[in-house]
Amino acid sequence: MAVFVSVSVASLITSGMLSIYQLREIRNITEESLITLSRTDLQSLASEKGTAINNLLQSYVDNLEMMTGYATDLYEHPQNYLPKDVPYYLDMPEGELGIHYFPEPWVGTTSVDGTTLEEETNLLGNMDAVFRVFMTQYPEITTMCIATVSGQNLQFDTYAPYKVDAIEGGFSSHSRPWYTSAMESGALYISDTYRDVAGRGLTITMSAPIFAAGEIMGVMCFDIRIDDLDEQLRKTVIGESGHIELVGADKIISSPTLTVENEYDLPEYYDVMGNQYSGTAITNEQYIAWSRIPLTGWRVVLLVPESEILAPVRQADMQIYQAILSTITLLLLIVVATIYIAFVAARKVAAPLLSLAKDAEKIGRGEDIQLTVQTGDEVEQLAETINEMLVNIKTITGEKERIGAELNVATKIQASMLPSIFPAFPERSEFDLYAVMMPAKEVGGDFYDFFQVDEETLAVVIADVSGKGVPAALFMVIAKTLLKSNAQHMVNPKEVIETVNNLLCEGNDEGMFVTVFIGYLHVPSGNFTFVNAGHNPPLLKRAGLGFDWLKVKPGLFMAGMEDIKYEQHEIILAPGDEIFLYTDGVTEAVNTEYQLFSEARLLSIANSYQDLKLQDFTTAIKQEIDAFADGAEQADDITMLALRYTGGAGRNDI
Repeated sequence: MAVFVSVSVASLITSGMLSIYQLREIRNITEESLITLSRTDLQSLASEKGTAINNLLQSYVDNLEMMTGYATDLYEHPQNYLPKDVPYYLDMPEGELGIHYFPEPWVGTTSVDGTTLEEETNLLGNMDAVFRVFMTQYPEITTMCIATVSGQNLQFDTYAPYKVDAIEGGFSSHSRPWYTSAMESGALYISDTYRDVAGRGLTITMSAPIFAAGEIMGVMCFDIRIDDLDEQLRKTVIGESGHIELVGADKIISSPTLTVENEYDLPEYYDVMGNQYSGTAITNEQYIAWSRIPLTGWRVVLLVPESEILAPVRQADMQIYQAILSTITLLLLIVVATIYIAFVAARKVAAPLLSLAKDAEKIGRGEDIQLTVQTGDEVEQLAETINEMLVNIKTITGEKERIGAELNVATKIQASMLPSIFPAFPERSEFDLYAVMMPAKEVGGDFYDFFQVDEETLAVVIADVSGKGVPAALFMVIAKTLLKSNAQHMVNPKEVIETVNNLLCEGNDEGMFVTVFIGYLHVPSGNFTFVNAGHNPPLLKRAGLGFDWLKVKPGLFMAGMEDIKYEQHEIILAPGDEIFLYTDGVTEAVNTEYQLFSEARLLSIANSYQDLKLQDFTTAIKQEIDAFADGAEQADDITMLALRYTGGAGRNDI
């Protein structure tokens, strides 16, 4: 027995030491995996919060630029607008929303361009309708105003009667930072947060100069209440006790502990972040992750106590030590059952922990797995805790999918702007047409349009905006609207293109441009007058013959340079002739070997399907592009428009 006990005890001590070593290794691996996961998750969430806030601020900036562009048009083309009376601020009823004016203390009677101050004020009164629509869409905007160089102030809000004390006390917009900064820099200005003196909450001010003929005529600004954003961030809890803070250059903007008294007391972690755009760190026993907001330089900071991150490991440590002590005590008292107890302990403790450690390593490598440990003890609880963290990661992924769904709605809205009911003119037998647009991203920059200029003239348009995504889609809406509105009262395509080109050049600070092909079909005669502004050459099929290129020297793309003169061309269409318009997404489609679909292949395929109906013809072209791409991602928008002139010979139902 002594020999047996000695051998058993020696074996148990050896086994116990090995078990302790393995448990420590498992514990270390688990801790490292948890730290890696937590830092990655916190950094990802900080970046997403920063992007969301930046996108919100960018939407205000975009609308501010759009409105300054409208004000510029008022100054540069006053003959296009009727004057609108603007009431003096004391004549505005209490609580009524509307535009009103008050002058600077030093103001005269003449504006900068030589007109009277009253004429300038009544011209800018046309901003009332635009301000009203915008404030309805963005109720967080409390005031919109224009301060002119000539000394007039026009404001749009419901607070006119409450400005008496300030104005009578010598209030001057020209001395405010939003005016002076925009005037000095000639560019966008965004203020730091401040508490609105009218009691409307935490506020920022955005302003931008209004240019006309290269000169600054004034500054437009928005006062934006961000209490909703502040409240949302304050209530956001990360894990059990973590939270989000928003920090500016010299003050705390949002924090659950923020008060008026401590907003200028920068937190201790501020120096840890330094000038880094984003990152993670451990300071004062808490994990922090931050990301900078590009527009304002603010930083979104996520804070989680270190104890919360490592709580599962600490809990596992205690249970591991208790299990070891209990096992050794029990084995010393019951030597006979040593081997059996060691076997049970290994199955109960070591095996699940080893399995958990392997799964933790997989998680650390980024694999998507679900931990399945059924031990009924703290090891199972640790596995469940890790599973909850994985669920949180999936929740973040779901948020990304929600954003994708919103972009899908934007795609549908954009598609609804393009005419899509065919036959488009069922009462007209002299021509058929069919068009389709397939964006490369959720929203695209291509568009087409067709409409009757008058009873005898049909206009067709196809265009391709530079770039992709939301910026291209917004520019597309502007270009499409301007082309159609001008085409409906101008006699030829040349005049339309030259007019719209100048309008698109105004305020085009992003340097976007658009290629356009526009044609007028005089239905009784078949005379087709067209202008090509940098667009792809169309295909022309004469009745009884195949397709060939309608090659003319294209002009410069639109929005690139003002006062460009475009060349207008004419051809005569006979009954049975067809014109096929397309964007470069067709000819520049690529396959997996980076080969282009090419103009030559388009011409060959078009002739192969020339006898099809128009809808079937465009569908066949798209199918050929898909077959050629062989699974390669569509890199550009694909837009096609086919027009057949029948000359009264009857329809072919597209």
